[in-house]
Amino acid sequence: GEPVEGASVVFAPADGAQYPANALTDSGGRFELAAFPSKEGAVPGAYKVSMSKTMETHNGVPQDPKKQKLVEAD
Repeated sequence: GEPVEGASVVFAPADGAQYPANALTDSGGRFELAAFPSKEGAVPGAYKVSMSKTMETHNGVPQDPKKQKLVEAD
């Protein structure tokens, strides 16, 4: 598969604890988790991991935001 840029990655504690960690993927599909704004990484423990990416569609066809044109109103 290909790397997915801009995907949301969430590590949710399996035991329901308070400190999930999250990140966004870069153009190479890489990410750096953070559970706190000032620290990288996740709190040690077991996690349920999810990834998602929301894309805009037009008539059911995904739109590439890099190829969309900005239309200015007069």
